[in-house]
This record gives sequence, C-alpha cells and structure tokens, in this order.
Amino acid sequence: MHLRTVSAEPLGTTKAAVRSRGWQSVDIKSAVSDNSAPAIDELEIWTAARAALSAKKRKEVKERSDSPIDSVSALRHLCSKCQVFPVETCLSAPEPGRVWSSPFKRLIWHKNDCPFCSLLIRSLCEPENDPLRHPDVNQYLPSKLRTKSMDEWLSETSAEDAWMNTSVSPDQLEDWPFGLQTIESRSSTSDVAIPEAASHGFVAVEPLPKEDRSPTQKTGRPEVLVTLPCYVSISNNPLTAGLLNIQLWGYGRRPKATIVALSSFRLRIESDDVLNTSVTRSSLLTYGRILDPSQIDLSIGRIWLDHCEQNHGSSCSKQGWPFRLGKPDFFRLIDVEDLSIIEVTNSTVWSYRYLTLSYVKGNVQIFELLQSNKHKLMRSHGLLKFFRRDLPKTFRDAINVTRGLEERYLWIDSLCIEQDNELDKRKQINMMDRIFGNSVLTIVAADAEDANVGLGGVERGSRHIRQISEEIQPDIRVMLPLPPPPHLESSIWAHQTWTFQERLFSRRIIHFSGDQIHWWCRECSASEDMTAAEAGNKSEMSSRLNIKPQQLGVKLPKDGYADCSLRKLHDRSTHVFRSGTFKEYAQLAQQYSRRRNTNDAEVLDAISGLCHVFEICFKGPVRQGLPQVLLDAAILWRPAGRLERRDCASIPSWSWAAWKGEIKYASAFRIEAGEDWSLQRVASSTGQECFRPLLRWYIWQDYELKLLNGNGFGVPFEPSTRYLPEEWEKYPPMMSNNSGSKHYDLEQWDNIMEDIETLVLDSTTLAERKVQVHVSDLPQLTLRLLGPQHLIFRTSCSKALRFGRISRSAVLDPKAPLKYPLLIRNSEGEVGSVRLDGTGPRDFDPNIHEFIVISEALYLDVEQTMPQEDKTTTFPLYNVMLVEWRTGGQFASRLGLGRVYKEAWKSLEPLPVARTVILG
Repeated sequence: MHLRTVSAEPLGTTKAAVRSRGWQSVDIKSAVSDNSAPAIDELEIWTAARAALSAKKRKEVKERSDSPIDSVSALRHLCSKCQVFPVETCLSAPEPGRVWSSPFKRLIWHKNDCPFCSLLIRSLCEPENDPLRHPDVNQYLPSKLRTKSMDEWLSETSAEDAWMNTSVSPDQLEDWPFGLQTIESRSSTSDVAIPEAASHGFVAVEPLPKEDRSPTQKTGRPEVLVTLPCYVSISNNPLTAGLLNIQLWGYGRRPKATIVALSSFRLRIESDDVLNTSVTRSSLLTYGRILDPSQIDLSIGRIWLDHCEQNHGSSCSKQGWPFRLGKPDFFRLIDVEDLSIIEVTNSTVWSYRYLTLSYVKGNVQIFELLQSNKHKLMRSHGLLKFFRRDLPKTFRDAINVTRGLEERYLWIDSLCIEQDNELDKRKQINMMDRIFGNSVLTIVAADAEDANVGLGGVERGSRHIRQISEEIQPDIRVMLPLPPPPHLESSIWAHQTWTFQERLFSRRIIHFSGDQIHWWCRECSASEDMTAAEAGNKSEMSSRLNIKPQQLGVKLPKDGYADCSLRKLHDRSTHVFRSGTFKEYAQLAQQYSRRRNTNDAEVLDAISGLCHVFEICFKGPVRQGLPQVLLDAAILWRPAGRLERRDCASIPSWSWAAWKGEIKYASAFRIEAGEDWSLQRVASSTGQECFRPLLRWYIWQDYELKLLNGNGFGVPFEPSTRYLPEEWEKYPPMMSNNSGSKHYDLEQWDNIMEDIETLVLDSTTLAERKVQVHVSDLPQLTLRLLGPQHLIFRTSCSKALRFGRISRSAVLDPKAPLKYPLLIRNSEGEVGSVRLDGTGPRDFDPNIHEFIVISEALYLDVEQTMPQEDKTTTFPLYNVMLVEWRTGGQFASRLGLGRVYKEAWKSLEPLPVARTVILG
C-alpha cells in the first residue's frame, strides 16, 4: 500500500531527520499482506495495556502529589525519548540549533509517566503558551472547541487515548486542532488502508463522503483522513548556558495552512553549575532559581544590587541627568540595626548610604514621627517598643528587606518627617528629588492598597506561589519561567500622585507584586526565578526622566534661549519651537494628570521635587505647575477627557493642576513635502509650535505688580527685549494700529480702571500703553485680593460669540471633552471652536462669560497643505480662552480653550473691547 500527502516537515529537513526524531515519514511505503490484521490486533492489545497503566499511574500521582512546587518527578522515570535529551550539552557552552524534538502525540501519551513530557505539556497549558489561542488554530476550530483551553482539551477522555489508538470516529478526529489531511491509498479498499495507516503512526478514519463526487470517481482509490504532524522542538538559546527555546510546530486548521510555530516559550535548566557558568558578556546577569513557595529569599536582592553597582556604571550609579542634584541639606533616616531614627546634617550627608520606601498610605491611621515623640524615637532602640505593636506591616517588612539586602539605613516619609511641623514638612517635601535621587534603591509596595497590607513574601507564610519544574536528572531540574509580573505602571502604587516623582527619581527599584520580588534598573529587569531577558519578557524601562545634556548648563546665546525654544530661520524670521525640555514637561504633565489624588491641596506638593528639576532646566520658576519662562506654551493645555475642578482655591483655574482628569498639549509640527511635492504640516514632538505670543504678562509678587520674566513675555526672550519680532503681531487685536481697525478708544472699565494714558511715561507709544498695567489701575479692594496665583494682562475681549449645536451622544459621552462650534450671533456661520475643560457651561451667558485673546494660532488641523498666500496668513486664528467673571467682575476663571479666525474676530459686532484681566 502507498499513502501520499504533502510533507509536514519544516523547510530544510530530510526524511532521515524525520525518522530520527521518532515519528514516521509522511510517505509511507508498505506491501499489503495477509497477516496485516493480526498485526493490528497486537497493536490494539498493546494500546489497551498502555492506557490501563497510564490510568493507574495517573491515580497514584493524584493521590500522592501535594508538593508546593508543581512537580511529581519522584514517582516517574524519563521515557526512552527524553532519556536521550542532551542535558550536558545544554549546560556547557551552547551552540545555537535544535538539540531535541518529539511528536506532540508522544508527549500527550507520556505526560503522566515521564517528568519531562509532563513539564512540556503543563507548560503548553499555561495561558500565555496555549497553542489553541494561536489565530491559525482558534479561528478555524469547531465551535465546541473554540472556547476551550489547552488544559481543558487535554482533560477530554479522547484527547489522551485516541491519538495513540487505531480506531476513532470521524467526530473524534475532528477534535484534533492541529491540522487534518485527506490522503489517497493505493489499496483496493478503505478497510485495508485505515489499519495500515494506523500501524505506521497515523490516526486515520474514512472521511465523510463529499457531496460533489465519490472519492473513487477520480482515481478509483479510497481516501483516508489523517491527523497532520505536530511536534515539539527544543534548541539552545545563545543568551546563556542552560536556557532552552521551546516551540510547538503544527499546521492549525486554516485552509492550505503551512507549518508554523503555534507556541513559543523558554525553559531554564536549574543547577549549581549554571550560576557559575561564564557567559558571552560579563555584564549579563544569569541565574535560574527554584523558589521557596512560602517566603522570599532576599539574598537575590543583594545579588541584583551588587551586579548593578559593579557592571552598570554611571547609567545606574548616578542620576539619569548630566548634573548633580546635590545631597539633601538635612534629613532623617531609620537605623534598621539599632531601630532608631537619626538626623543627617549637611556635613555628614555624603557618608550615608540609604534605601527609600515608596508605598500607598491608604485610608488608615499609621504611626508617625511627631514633635512629641521625636526624642524618644531618636534614642537607641527607640523604635523597638513600637515595632510590632504600632508600625504598619509595610514599614516592618521594609525594615526587614533593608536588613536582608545587608544595608543599614532606610527612609520612610512618615517616620523621617515631623508630621505636625509644617516648616519641617515643607522643607523635606521640597527635597524629594534629592532624597530619592541619591537613594541606593527604592523599595516599592506595588500591590499594597494601604500601609497595613505589607510586602508579600517577606514573612514566612505570607505568599503562595506555584512554580512549574521537574527533576530530569539527579540535582538537575528544568523550570518554566513564572508568568511575567504585571507592568509596574498598572499597579495600585502607580496610580497615586506622590509615587509619580518617586518613580522618576529612583535609580533602582525593588518592587513587590504578585507575591514575588522584582528588580528594575536602567540596564536590567529581573524576577525572583530568572532575569526578564532569559525569561523572554520585555524589559520594563518606562517612566524615566529624559533630560538631555544640551538642555542644561549652557549659557544663553545672544539670539535666544539655550534650549532652542526660539529660532531664526534662513529668512531671519523668528519662530517658536518645542524644546526638548518642554517636550519632556508636556509628556510628564499628561502622565501625572492621570493619577488619583485623595487630597486636592497636595497635587502640586506631590511633584515639588520634579518642579525643582524643571526650574533648573528652564532656568526659571515653575508657577503653579507651569514653567514661567514658557507660560505662553504651557497655558495652552487642553483636556483629554471631561475634567472636574478641584476643591482647592489656592490653585488657579489656568493651571492644569486645578483640574481632575487627563490633560494634554497639542503636538508641534514640522514641514514636509507631500507626494505631490506640496508642503504639509506634519505633527512632530519637537517641531515648531502652533502659536505665537501676543500678551504682556504681569504677576503679583512681594506686594508689587511685576513683569513676568522681567519683560512680560511668556517665551524666553532676553530680559531686555521690549518688542515682539517684526513679522509677528505686536498686540492683541483692537488695541493698536496694526489690527487694521480704527477702534482705538478704551471702553468703559466698569469703574475698575482709570484711563491708562495718563498713568504711563510720555516716552511710551499709545499702542504700547494700551497693553501696560499699573498698580494704580486697580482699586484697593482688588489689590487686597491679589496673590501669587493670579496672572494679570490686558487683551481683546468679546461677548459676541455663541455656542453651536453638538450631538446628544457627544454630550452624554463622559470620556470625551465637550467641544462646541463657535458662531457669530444671528448667524449660523462657524468661525471657530471651543473645548470646555469641565462639564459646563452648556450655553454661553454674556452676563458672566467672555472670550479673551491669548495668542496667535495655526490652523485647527496641522495635517493639511500649507497655504500659498503671504506669511501673515500662516497664523490665521487666535487662541481664545473662555472665562467666567467672578467677585463682581474683577476676577476671571478659565472654563475652556478654543480658536477663532482672526478676520471673524475683528468683524464681530459689537466690536471686541480692551480689558484688564485678572486670571485666577
């Protein structure tokens, strides 16, 4: 008899290689003889005996297996195929390439007898390795199998017995998920072809008759339906000795499928030799560990730390920025050996090496350092009497972790800052960048929802993990990597405001999640059982503070800012570009705005250290969370969703910190040539900004009205700069000759201001006088209410716009910000749009609402063809802010931000008016 079908081998293999791996070649050659039936009877007897033995051993394993490590190898011996697995070759300097393979059916048959077959099968049953989830399999399975996992499929009675049996029904064969093939036989009848195919290793049945033709109409030969080959291959991973790549090869059920890897994962050979094996790179950390299921062995943390300090150089041993933050001037530490609190002064700070704890306090009362107990806690063993009774479990575990890492000092905020001393709290909070930036590493309680939960696994019995491993030779185990830990950014800890800057400033992190201990530094990620690189997991290297050398420590050039926010192009025109520093600021502001804060008053305190770093970068103050030197750019934040105003009067409405919810900044742009060679604006993270400033900003400081940045501009001109560049608009519209309007006279100021022309120096022009603000312009009642949270400026204001209609679905969608088209009164022509920060107002009320001009703006959509008109039309809109007047019309609050076409603004009726705005 001759059966033929398409080869199931991967490209490049030979039939000899196929036979050497223990399964028959697809081309089966055999002569039909009279004694074929007795041979099949013997095979059936052998199959039944194996099935009975397998059932007996399964029962024995189930009754006796109670080991926390998922292994029952003591009851079993390797099958003949697994006995030839080259363990010594894999543990020596590995050569890339396949070292072993086996039919998948064989693994199923021996999964209860052979420990190595069992390990491979159980590894394939893990959700992340499940071949039934592969699209070439899952999408083409019968409906009854589509929702089943590998483990459920194998638990079927037919799954274990049928694939090594000789007689199955077509319905049973349909349960084979890894490919079926109809082959032709040269035998005269299917009664002979099917047993003969089975005797050569195939599971075969007679296919159901086709509706269009009989199988014999074309060739006169019977057809046999067989399972396509599926096998497991093992190869050395060149990363390190003892690391294995496992792949399950099969066809799936897709029509005309080719053989593909349906599952890929790694195994690690654990032995004492592996830990000492030399690797290709001396800086590569390599190990494989069988874990204690009830407690963490903290010695692995010391291994991580020593390896990092010895091999990672300045990348981890210094801050991630090219400048030194300096040490804290004064702070306290916990001496974990003496169990006391010590004070570290400026003269001794350089001699202390310490760890920090980052955790979620939660809604629990915790033991704190107070002025009343400070002296007691600073005595030798001062914390001892409170250690078990009063300290939260997270604090106790962190102290034990510090001891386990063979370090002596630990910083915990509640025990190192006097909680009832506002002066001490303010000083320490403002040094968070230096406290965490100089810490050797940060201990993170990633899963703990409050301080009483603790660090899972530090105390014996506080964790329960299941590690899949098998002993295949004496003292040599093969292990499957534990599932990768949840991304640190998705943890409870990562959603809190205070932990945001703590993560950014930490050079190294040991975090506790999923009852395991994990390592992160700027060069390596690792888990307790093996490194992320060896486990095949993506290294978690996000949330770093990316400050570049060119952004810092450079003297200001004569023509602009060191960080290149202002640039002159080849035609000598001046443009505002997004600097690398502002790019980093915008990204971090968006990330931080997603975090939750239970205390609205602390939203800026929680990033005070980060603000200090940006003050160094921007070479100027960060005011209410916005960099003062780039206020014109920073104030143009917009909501990414529907925001909610915080209940904190000290944070002004113009700061994104005053709102709960995610914010973002519009992308900068660069100019590119399109396919038709027309110029286009394309979004870019460090391109040209979409605005040009117009205003002269004032602040209230030291009981005086002062120009912002010394010149009033919210972009980094030289302090002596008096005018905007020639090609820019000099002032807001309707306030000077350049607007093209004859509307020069000042409108009524509702008794808030006097005519400004009589209050300024004669040397200033009328146009310049109209944008200046003086203390004498403001009544005494207003002056008494001014504070550092206010921005003061003169601009063009109008109440002649109204909201257009939006769909009901847009109103009801709680995630999307409310965006209204802007219309001129008594007209349906759209002249712009406004995006509200919060949930209202739903309609424009001219009694309390007003639009004010902030800056020039580009088109609403940056991805469009560049206009061919004069350069003055490249900024055809104004950025306008919707404000609500409060306190008798003296102070304005931001409600939203929008854009209006310039020509439409200048033609509004009634005409816009000049007004001094106090924005709070």
